[in-house]
Amino acid sequence: MRKFLDFFKVKEEKVFINSLHDKFAKHFENETEENLVLFSCLAGLLARVAYVDFKVTDEERNHIVEATTHWMKIDNEKAQFLAQVAEKEMKKLSGLDTRKYCTPLIEYFSIDRRFEILETLFELAASDGEVTMDESNEISYIAKGLNLENKYFIAARAQVKEYLATLK
Repeated sequence: MRKFLDFFKVKEEKVFINSLHDKFAKHFENETEENLVLFSCLAGLLARVAYVDFKVTDEERNHIVEATTHWMKIDNEKAQFLAQVAEKEMKKLSGLDTRKYCTPLIEYFSIDRRFEILETLFELAASDGEVTMDESNEISYIAKGLNLENKYFIAARAQVKEYLATLK
């Protein structure tokens, strides 16, 4: 018989996180474990923001490739693969607690680099011509998960102010 608290344990979370990691590990056999973790976390966050409105535009797809090329210092072919896997997993990732992706990034990156992640996420949100309230809220939640003060969120959002739906 199951205990009461067993009903609240989320066993699927590890499957979703590990599915990204496992797919990247199989495809990028020579990458370090650190890089595989970073690939998984950044791809997961990009996917969350791109899919927060339940659709992904071509501009968002292209931006994910550009962002992964920049962030992970990988070639376009690898970035295309990361973007494709992230997009395929988006529906699963949308139900996952964002903090699962943020925790390793806190360990690996300085505050300045984590701020750059926020900038990248806002650029992604703006890539289709508008940053919606849902996208902004998701990035705010990610900022908190990255242990960044609100001033970092405000500064990153200010860089795409002309795309903010609330200001139009």
